[in-house]
Amino acid sequence: MSVNKKILVVDDDESILKFTKMLLEEDGYLVATAGTGEEAIRECEKGFFDLALLDIRLPDMDGTELLKKLRHTPMLKIMITGFPSQENAIDALNFGADAYVIKPIKADALLEIIQEHLEKKREDVVRNQNAAVGWIGDFIFLVKGGQQEWFTFDFLVRELNISVETIQRLADFCDKQGLVKLKCWSDRKVIQVIR
Repeated sequence: MSVNKKILVVDDDESILKFTKMLLEEDGYLVATAGTGEEAIRECEKGFFDLALLDIRLPDMDGTELLKKLRHTPMLKIMITGFPSQENAIDALNFGADAYVIKPIKADALLEIIQEHLEKKREDVVRNQNAAVGWIGDFIFLVKGGQQEWFTFDFLVRELNISVETIQRLADFCDKQGLVKLKCWSDRKVIQVIR
């Protein structure tokens, strides 16, 4: 699981950064470190990470503030704190943390948590990819399979059990890939099949 997975470790304690980096690299992860929230943001702007370990207390910002700033990044975010409180835990989860861990944590327990979350993310990606392939196939079958030239978004939403936004993205994807030639009338929520 650790092969080529990139982890960002954010903590203001230099000894924790060095130890965690060494531990993760020994387990095969690629590791970057940051001692402040701003450094963490810069690291994320430079490249993609699969997962971040974020200390809740940083010198320039609270860990939950950093979570908010990184909320839209696709990486997993695990908050680590030596100052646990119910309020911190709730805030962390509300602002996009995937887990909340209390210091001190044993090395093997930390590695296990990381592996579990990365495996779950991998399974989610595979499940989403399979669903997307299924939706594309069903969409093409519906719009290409019959003699009908016009389809309403509502009909397709009911038939495929997906959202209007997903219908629009499917239609755009199929048209761009040449899988089926379509014209979408988003204002009227209809799709015309060009035969």
